[in-house]
Amino acid sequence: MNEVDRIDVTYVRVEALHRANLLDAPERKVVLDSHERTISVVNAAGADDVFVAQFQVPVGHVSQLRFFPKAVTLHFKSGASVPLEPDSPDLPSWGNTGWKLVPADGVPFVVREDELSGARGLMAFEERLVRLGPARAPAKGWKVKPTLPAEPFQVNPGDDEPGVFFDRLTVVFREGTSATRIAEINARISARLLIAPSLGTWYRVKLPATINAADASRYYLDQAEVSGVMPAVDFGTFHSPADNTNAVQTDLIHMAEAWDIALDAGTIGRSTVISAIIEGGGLDIAHADIYRNIWINQGELPLSLFDSNDSGTIDASEIAQYDLDPPGAPDGLITIRDLERLDGGIRPTDANRNGRVDGFDLVQPLRDGGWADGINDDQNGISAKLDAGYVDDLVGWDFWDNDNDPRPTATVDQHGTAVASIMAAEGDNGTGMAGIVWRTSVIAVRAAAGQETLAAEMFQQAVRYVESMNAQVVNVSQGWSFTRTGYDVQCGIMNWQTSPPSEPKPWDAGVQQANREYAALFSGTRALYVFAAGNSGHFIEDDLVETLPQEAVLRAIPQRTVVVGAARDANSNVATSHYGSPVELWAPGWQWNLPTYALPQNGTSFAAPAVAGAAVLLASHNPQFLGNAAGLKRALTNTAATSVTVTCKQRSIPNQRLLNVQDLLGAPP
Repeated sequence: MNEVDRIDVTYVRVEALHRANLLDAPERKVVLDSHERTISVVNAAGADDVFVAQFQVPVGHVSQLRFFPKAVTLHFKSGASVPLEPDSPDLPSWGNTGWKLVPADGVPFVVREDELSGARGLMAFEERLVRLGPARAPAKGWKVKPTLPAEPFQVNPGDDEPGVFFDRLTVVFREGTSATRIAEINARISARLLIAPSLGTWYRVKLPATINAADASRYYLDQAEVSGVMPAVDFGTFHSPADNTNAVQTDLIHMAEAWDIALDAGTIGRSTVISAIIEGGGLDIAHADIYRNIWINQGELPLSLFDSNDSGTIDASEIAQYDLDPPGAPDGLITIRDLERLDGGIRPTDANRNGRVDGFDLVQPLRDGGWADGINDDQNGISAKLDAGYVDDLVGWDFWDNDNDPRPTATVDQHGTAVASIMAAEGDNGTGMAGIVWRTSVIAVRAAAGQETLAAEMFQQAVRYVESMNAQVVNVSQGWSFTRTGYDVQCGIMNWQTSPPSEPKPWDAGVQQANREYAALFSGTRALYVFAAGNSGHFIEDDLVETLPQEAVLRAIPQRTVVVGAARDANSNVATSHYGSPVELWAPGWQWNLPTYALPQNGTSFAAPAVAGAAVLLASHNPQFLGNAAGLKRALTNTAATSVTVTCKQRSIPNQRLLNVQDLLGAPP
């Protein structure tokens, strides 16, 4: 359908199928509009929604809106256009029953008194506009389906949210107009005074359902006492979300201001921006605060559930019928949020009985109500080591056990869940905490970057996996420090990570091998890699200490690797944080209040996901950063505040960069 530019629909009447309540029968037809108007439906990815018209609808329930056309024209990008005829194969039933907008979920639209709401049609051109075979003539060969799925939406902004009210006006009365006269003018159209000025003569009025804003504006301008009419606009006041239990940490990096900027743009994150967390202990894919942001591998959707036309593949139209998230703006993915809007059908059984659908439910066998069909549908990971590949890797992979369940093996091992919460806990949902980004798709990977070998084969497998799944940002809050004999630990008060060998040569050989292997591995990668610097207080630019895989990856892809230190406040470091020139960015690493732990947590493990979440937020906010990992790193470092002074014994290093998410969102790519 790429050759199609738009469809123009000129209609002469709009009807609704209406019930006063759901027990009423039969439905009655209500005429909403009888004027000739034209709607242009544009075939453009990411096209903005347009407020087209306002109809007064009786209180009750609407199962359909019907637009009766006078003329319908299909326009092509070449400049050509063809008319389509109602009640022909081109537009079946359009003349008789109209072009129908129907609720996507089958639940009638609710119309409440004193509430302005709307229905947004979901016009996916590849699904609703189809070819009838080879074009027989310029005016033939196309068909527009007679129904269009739609989602309800609220037109007016909510409390403290920015936006324009379509059922309210700001009316400026002339100086000296009495309160009695103002009341008389409002009463003639049954408008209600909402806000009277304490200074000046600007009044906000609420319009009744019997008059729209355009007609009301003309009415007020005809009054001698009125000097002007303007839209009623709220600029909004952002309040830090109620579940932001880490205000000290988020204030440090100007997070509230960044959330405000993101909300003004429409969302704090997007499911289409794929991220990954590689954790030695795994992460809880059913956790109440992050389960909605767990990634679903679209290549592993079971054919038996989604392949409705038995073609052997799942096409866009088959995904589209379940792609309900976010309402009115499908993202082309099946997400947990989509599944929450369904009853039965493809929705998995609540296997862990927690009252919600989550990643744990997905990875259960198909016979038990999950989606694991025992087939490697996307044929990934097939190798001599794992001959069948990554079978049913619906939400990620466990490289310890080589299975599709990346959850922690013990409830006490919740390090990865805490990391995921800082990066991507859903905010303002009344649960747990607010993460840096509130919407993303997190690939859950259980794999260690430990010391079984310096080059950590398991970690390398995990990197190949998340790269194959097109992760944009990867967080790694693990690693290991190796020191040579004679190294002074400097500020370290936790020396359990240090493993000094008895002789220099094996250490040198091992580090050199790790550098070679990581250079080969990362030469073909595309994501931004965010590493925790480490927590033994090492000066890691010293030649006698090596922190892996952080330093080796930084050498391999310096433009796409960020090593993060832990800041205690805006001006000082957490004493145990590694430091030195490889640590190019600092973020809050002190006293995080995490719902998975009984006590507040400190360290670089919790600073890194703040940076990773900020990178995901930026890629969601500005699409020019998608696929531009080097640009993400430049933006992170260039917008950081040079305020942290690292202090260690007699050493003092000033002007270290502290993450600033407010300035980050305004950064150029």
